[in-house]
Amino acid sequence: MRSNIIFLQLFFGKQLFSAHIMEANQLSEAERSNQRRIKNRQSTEFNNEINNPCSKEHKMANECSVKHFEDRDKCKAYFANYRSCMEFWTNIKAERRRERIRPLLPPPEEREQILRDARSKAKLS
Repeated sequence: MRSNIIFLQLFFGKQLFSAHIMEANQLSEAERSNQRRIKNRQSTEFNNEINNPCSKEHKMANECSVKHFEDRDKCKAYFANYRSCMEFWTNIKAERRRERIRPLLPPPEEREQILRDARSKAKLS
C-alpha cells in the first residue's frame, strides 16, 4: 500500500520550499526496510539449526497448527514434543553454564552424541 504524499510549495520571500506531508500511520521506506531486516534476522536466528536445536520439532508443531488451526487438540503431541525438546536443551545449557563450558549450546556435531548419551542413561534408569 502506497502512502499518500502531498507536496506543498510555499513561498517565503524569493525562496521556494517543498514540504512532504505523509499520513501519520505510514512509515518511511527506510523505516520499513529496517523493520524487515530486524524481523528477518530474528526469524533466521531462531529457525536455523545452529541456534535452535529443536527447529525440526518447532517446524512440525507450526505446520500442524496451521493445518489444524480450528482444532489445536490434534497437535498436542507435536507441542509436547517441542516442549520436551526445549526443556532438554535448556537443561543442557544450564549444565554447561554451571561447568563453565562455552558455547552454552553445543554445536550440531556434538548434539547427536549428547542425545545418544541421554537416551542410554534413560534406558539404564
